[in-house]
Amino acid sequence: MNGVVLTLWDYVSLHPLTSLVTALTIIASFYLVIYPFVLNPLSALPGPFLYKISSIFVLNDQRIESRNEKLNQWHREFGPVIQIGPNEVSLASVDYMKQIYVKQNMPKTSFYSQFTNFGELNAFSIIDTDRHLKRKRMMAKLYTKSSVFAHDSQAHINTKVQNLLSFVASSVDAPMDVYQMFNSLAMDVVTYYELGSKFTTNLLLDLKQRKIIEAFRASSSMWFYTTLLPSLWSWAADKKTATLSGQCRDWAKSKFLEAYEDLVQNGDTGEPSLVRTLYVNGVTKWAIGSEVFDHVAAGHETTGASLTYCTWELSRPMNQYIQQKLYDEMVQNFGETPLGYLPLDVVDKLPYVEAVILETTRLHAAIPGSEPRSVVKEFVVDVNGAKFTIPKGTTVSVQPWSLHTDPTVFARPESFIPERWLKQGDETDESFKQRLQLMKSSLFTFGQGNRMCLGMHLAMTEMKLCIAQLYWRFQSKISPQWCKNLTEKPPMMGNVHGSKASLTDVEMMSMADSYTSRPIFDECWLEWNVRS
Repeated sequence: MNGVVLTLWDYVSLHPLTSLVTALTIIASFYLVIYPFVLNPLSALPGPFLYKISSIFVLNDQRIESRNEKLNQWHREFGPVIQIGPNEVSLASVDYMKQIYVKQNMPKTSFYSQFTNFGELNAFSIIDTDRHLKRKRMMAKLYTKSSVFAHDSQAHINTKVQNLLSFVASSVDAPMDVYQMFNSLAMDVVTYYELGSKFTTNLLLDLKQRKIIEAFRASSSMWFYTTLLPSLWSWAADKKTATLSGQCRDWAKSKFLEAYEDLVQNGDTGEPSLVRTLYVNGVTKWAIGSEVFDHVAAGHETTGASLTYCTWELSRPMNQYIQQKLYDEMVQNFGETPLGYLPLDVVDKLPYVEAVILETTRLHAAIPGSEPRSVVKEFVVDVNGAKFTIPKGTTVSVQPWSLHTDPTVFARPESFIPERWLKQGDETDESFKQRLQLMKSSLFTFGQGNRMCLGMHLAMTEMKLCIAQLYWRFQSKISPQWCKNLTEKPPMMGNVHGSKASLTDVEMMSMADSYTSRPIFDECWLEWNVRS
């Protein structure tokens, strides 16, 4: 053995350059060929060639915001199970979604641990399952449907929607950026549940306050560096983004401290709020602050984006018949004269209003990106008829965008068709029940399992009331001053090229290809007129 070592040493000494090249070739062959395509237990899975070698490729897709659409294309090409990194697998089926997020309740990956605020984790970023459940149980009652339908809550949501209606009425027949408007409404609604009635915002009534929406947008735009490369955040953010992000944190901190210090100094009044709920359960000060910031940010951005896409879809020429059907349903249930206050439990059961909202959250999910989880026990999948065991430690995920556009579940999946959620003329009750159950089980809008969005009932109720009240009073169209090139093409996701003046409304409303989505240009200009 010693002789072999000495011989090799002599050869290396006499031929250093050749030896270096040989060593590098062996190392490169191992890491670029042998391991990824022979030794890696995931190598048998289908998937894009280069992505098997390094995770840098899928990471770059996230950086340039192209991952969601690429995954969609790959699933159509390779099937429901694909390898997208040396240790990452993407899946696209209802069965796999149920296995990952419900039956096995696989733990979150470190991707979520960066969603901290004020140096503290919150329920969204807590990785440990037991710790998460403990925190979630504290907050769950605040967001139940019965709590949302409680008297004070109903009054609050109705009041905020009335503010929205007044805002629209003050600017009829003029271009209006509904993206800013709906974000403002959603902030006004959600801060009541987080901070209490005393500290809820009134952005719709105060233009100066409304500027905070831009700060939240700037902070959210840095999602890639915040979650995946936090060490490069300061390098990647330009001066304006950094300044606005700082203003966002300062504003959220100030609002939280107002509510928290009022509770500490004046005692518990018993009024429900997230601050009060966590305080009486003994959660530490800044852990409460982290939770509040997370709920305020997510609660207004997701609902604001969903309402924006809903009204844009209804304002497209080919979809304006939907406005009439919404109006007819309101007249049928409440009469021709619009009311200022509507009982939320009644609005919640309006079939066509619900169909419109379900179709919006399907086709324009506010969170279309993958939800990564870590495999902790045997996970068997089917690959072209053969059973395959995904090893422990592998990152697996399902992305809503793929499930929501699955043609085997949704006919004409890229089209906005609220009627798909209603019984068809030639359909039996049993057939409709089965079809509806399949479609609803495929929705991943608010997550699945123990990690489902706590604010789901609040968001759905708010959107239903808003759309019902708006189209009971008004009609909307895409502002020709904003976009003249209207098209009947299906909605799209991803970056667009060219000047705004040359783009179609579909391109102007392209969904940002990121974990959470939004209109690519952060705007949507519609015109409203009073229904005669």
